[in-house]
Amino acid sequence: MKDLILVRHAKSDWPNVSDIDRPLSERGERDCDVATKYFESVQNLNEYEVHVSLAKRTQQTWQLIAQGLQSLKTVVTEEIYEASLGDLLAYLNKQVADKIILIGHNPSMPRLGAYLTGTEVLKFPTLSIWHIQSDSPWEANLARSIQRLTPRANPESSDVD
Repeated sequence: MKDLILVRHAKSDWPNVSDIDRPLSERGERDCDVATKYFESVQNLNEYEVHVSLAKRTQQTWQLIAQGLQSLKTVVTEEIYEASLGDLLAYLNKQVADKIILIGHNPSMPRLGAYLTGTEVLKFPTLSIWHIQSDSPWEANLARSIQRLTPRANPESSDVD
């Protein structure tokens, strides 16, 4: 059984820096506490590998979520940043681990989930989480959607990134 947990980074700020160097906003930092609670509920979390985009906001997202969790093997990779659907599929299928947490960006995270499960995704706001399982390699329409949620510390806040 293969497990994949897709995570879109938390809400980012828009200072005058390159896209890859954009940090989290204050709201994004607060929201990560809620995501930590989700990961605390994941069974056998210690069996997962975490693969994080090279972007500052994705790394900050995982660092804040992971503060309350056991230590997990973490790989920071350029291959997730600005990746197409094909890039992400190739990346996933070359991984040895059967349980992966992938922390990346919009629109590639929801496109990957939609492709794998055959589920249409209209919105995948910041810090959305999508847990997917498959009995076979990561291919179109062969995976099951286990859970999809948007942990938000303030449900009244905007979905605009």
